[in-house]
Amino acid sequence: MKIGKFCEKFDISPTTVRFYIKSGILAPNKKNSQYDFTSADMAEMEIICKLKELSFNLDEIKQYLQIIRMYDIQDEHIREHLLPLYELKQQSLEKEIQVIRRSIAILQSEIEALREEKEVATFFSGIPLDFSPFFACPKCNSLFNLSDLQVRGNKIYSGKLKCQCGYTALIEDGILLAEAESEYYQSPEFHVLHYRESHVDEPDFVFFQYMHDITSEATSLIYKSYLWIDSVIKPYSFKNKVIFVPDLASHFLYKHIKKPYFRDAFIVVSGFSKETIMSIKSHIDLIAPDAKIIYIANTIYDLPIKKKLFDLWIDAISSYNFSFFHNDSLHRKIDPYMKQDARTVGLTKYYERGCRSLANIARLYPNVMKDQSLLDTFKTIMDEMGYHFLKESLIGETVDPGPYYEYHAPGDHHCYYAFFAEKK
Repeated sequence: MKIGKFCEKFDISPTTVRFYIKSGILAPNKKNSQYDFTSADMAEMEIICKLKELSFNLDEIKQYLQIIRMYDIQDEHIREHLLPLYELKQQSLEKEIQVIRRSIAILQSEIEALREEKEVATFFSGIPLDFSPFFACPKCNSLFNLSDLQVRGNKIYSGKLKCQCGYTALIEDGILLAEAESEYYQSPEFHVLHYRESHVDEPDFVFFQYMHDITSEATSLIYKSYLWIDSVIKPYSFKNKVIFVPDLASHFLYKHIKKPYFRDAFIVVSGFSKETIMSIKSHIDLIAPDAKIIYIANTIYDLPIKKKLFDLWIDAISSYNFSFFHNDSLHRKIDPYMKQDARTVGLTKYYERGCRSLANIARLYPNVMKDQSLLDTFKTIMDEMGYHFLKESLIGETVDPGPYYEYHAPGDHHCYYAFFAEKK
């Protein structure tokens, strides 16, 4: 019998049969260049199938076959060798059953704990009252007239901000709603592209909603980048200083909100979508409701706060993501808000020049900044903005970041680069 018929009879693949032959589990003869399976080979294959059903591993199957190949099955002495093999396997399976039963019991308690309905606090944070002196009109830089304020526990939950030049902003649900820079940012098309918003009843923050569309390898690189950023800034004190964490970088804030450098600082979180701001805010409020954070929606760079205010900008993918939708750098937009001795730390990504992913980006994103996914472009912009690098690190690269990154071409190297820089 040829290998094809043999595989069909036992419902196994030729690859498996060849592996068994190479391992000595099967020992067919060869005629010319083809294997010839006899009734003896089929009898052994039936034994192999039976042993696999009994959970024998390959080494145990080899031991069994060694015995029956040496002894005649009718020889009573064969029992002296097969019996211990069966007994050891039985003992092994009984131990596995005990382990499985313990695991099932633990899983059951974990499931019950997760299913248990717990009262979730409905409290949500507001804007720290201490931050109000930092409010300023983004058009003329004048101070606002604040009215209709609702203040509880030293935090502002609602109110109106109006400038003499006509600019207005609102505070709703503890979020500052600034005037939108353009109708483009409020369009459904922009939010579908920018945040990859899906048509679900309760959309969550992008990293949570699409985490299964990002490979574990890419997630690991983001995680390693966060650890690198944390290690770089934790020696510094930011007591009463202002840290800017825009857009997607707010996920880093969420993961590290309890770190000392955030505890004593004022934190500014901005984003184009109130819904996105609400989603990340709801997660942070649960674990750090007393953090001094001001959330600004409908804007990411035309901010209703004073210029030269930020001491640190945590740029974890935020400027990289921004450059997909604007023919300019977020660094140029944010620069008026950075102090003269300000620092920036974060993560960006890049491709090598000439790869297919760059062409895909240009095709999929019509407003993309030229050469935005090249490392040289990023470093040139940083130099133009007056930064010099204190630390740099190529965190790693992946050839498969996941389907969320629709522009990625298979085989291209998507590189993750972390940096720490300060104004010259």
